[in-house]
Amino acid sequence: MKKLFLGCGCLFMVIALAIGGGGYLMWQSVQQLPPDAKRETLFAAHRSLIDQLDAAIRAATSFSNAAERIAAISTDPKIVYVKLSESGGTQQLDVVKRVTWEGNSTMIWNGAGAGTLRTKFGTQDIRIIQSSERTTDGMLLEYTVYVAHGELTEITPAPVPAPASPAPTPEDPAVENPR
Repeated sequence: MKKLFLGCGCLFMVIALAIGGGGYLMWQSVQQLPPDAKRETLFAAHRSLIDQLDAAIRAATSFSNAAERIAAISTDPKIVYVKLSESGGTQQLDVVKRVTWEGNSTMIWNGAGAGTLRTKFGTQDIRIIQSSERTTDGMLLEYTVYVAHGELTEITPAPVPAPASPAPTPEDPAVENPR
């Protein structure tokens, strides 16, 4: 019986450490978000865009109608990507996709975040907005917007090391005569 309690105690300790470690990693990630990618700052900076997206969804009667309305107002070239999805449903659509990327790295917390898109031509820093709104029929639609931040940064290939020169020999005229 003593071994059973000892085993359960050890198992409990391992689970507690795993949960604590995961919580610490999440806290570190949130702390590393750029100041302009936090919800208060990001939503204030893009209030007009968010209000337009919410109004377009509120005025829509269906998923496809909402997608059309969002596409019509997403004319700013800084809007890199807009995804619309039905909450809890199967419908999902990339409404706007101005950049094709090969990979991405994103961190989103509380509906706001930052990330990087890796494209053929370089990397693009982005800020991410996630929110939701209901249509006139009561359907809850969620949207994700990637807004370009800064300039497109070209990816430069890693420098190729120069071939190593052989060590000079005494017969080499470039070597001074030690005499």
